[in-house]
Amino acid sequence: MTRSSAVLRCGLDIGSTTIKIVLLEGDKIRYQQYRRPNADIAGELLQAFQDLNAEFPGISASISVTGSGGLGVSRWLDLPFVQ
Repeated sequence: MTRSSAVLRCGLDIGSTTIKIVLLEGDKIRYQQYRRPNADIAGELLQAFQDLNAEFPGISASISVTGSGGLGVSRWLDLPFVQ
């Protein structure tokens, strides 16, 4: 991805059995992941962010969290929660 002035947005959907991540540049999906944390949400999120950073090193994006398990994660990471 080339660096541009477009704002990058990252959404995290933390469900009871899955973690989904999407990176948007404007209305275009630039990256997406679907993971099963197997009761290790923290470890799987760390790996997910490492994978995202490997694909797009040094990017800056606004991040919002949603999902049935998202409220706790948003508090833990000090990120906005979206219902």
